[in-house]
Amino acid sequence: MLDISESDWRIWSALRKDALQLYCARVLEGAAQFKTGDGSSHSRYLQLYKFIKQSDEELAQIFDDHRRSTAVLHIGLAAKAKLISDADVKKFSEPVQSSVQFWMDK
Repeated sequence: MLDISESDWRIWSALRKDALQLYCARVLEGAAQFKTGDGSSHSRYLQLYKFIKQSDEELAQIFDDHRRSTAVLHIGLAAKAKLISDADVKKFSEPVQSSVQFWMDK
């Protein structure tokens, strides 16, 4: 894995806070759909449980283990999930931008 520069680390650390808030807001918005809808309360509960579990796994992939050695992967996953913008990605150095593009193409 690629350790990132101090300047890239500072950029990611700042963007990460907003990206985490955006991710959580999306999950909460998505969870609201299970309050009403087709099916019994129990079936909606089971669907909500599955949704939360999947969301928690994705959250962990993007935001857990906040270290320089995992930052490029996390930046790429955040970009792919549209938690950071293309303009945000352009704030990083060229090596980080190239690595992020790899994750965007996957």
